Amino acid sequence: GAMSFNSSVKNADNDRELIEECVAGSDKAWDELYSKHKQLVYKICHWDRWHFNFDDAEDLVQEVFISLKDSLKRFNYESSLDTFISNLAKKRCISRLRHLTAQKRGSGAIHASIDQIDPDTDQPVIVVADPNPGPAAVLEEKETKEELIHALEELGESCKEIIIMKYYGNL
Repeated sequence: GAMSFNSSVKNADNDRELIEECVAGSDKAWDELYSKHKQLVYKICHWDRWHFNFDDAEDLVQEVFISLKDSLKRFNYESSLDTFISNLAKKRCISRLRHLTAQKRGSGAIHASIDQIDPDTDQPVIVVADPNPGPAAVLEEKETKEELIHALEELGESCKEIIIMKYYGNL
């Protein structure tokens, strides 16, 4: 209704004002931005699918807000501030995941799959393979493979061949 439209316009205006004050270096504005968005960032960084320990997740929350100081200058108002901060947090988490996985393997190779859909964006989330999967993970991987095979079956023959060659052959 008109009510929610007005409140979202008001929020956008408030955000614009807040962003401008943050970029200008107002500590008060930063405090407000932090308290307004810390739940969102906390939720993303502490998402159990990342498998971060508590301290790593807390570090990431801090890193997101630190990197926000720079990236806010480039905020172009094409998305909501929530979406912008949420994407920044997800990128930060994925980058940490890649780093941890590369460390675990002692090499740059990362085995990742797109088997989760982010509940906020409906976009696939890259989930990195656990080198020591438990029985539940083994079962889940088996189910995922079956779903993948099923999905491949439903594709047209040429599409299927391209995907199989790209991911399983040497295309």
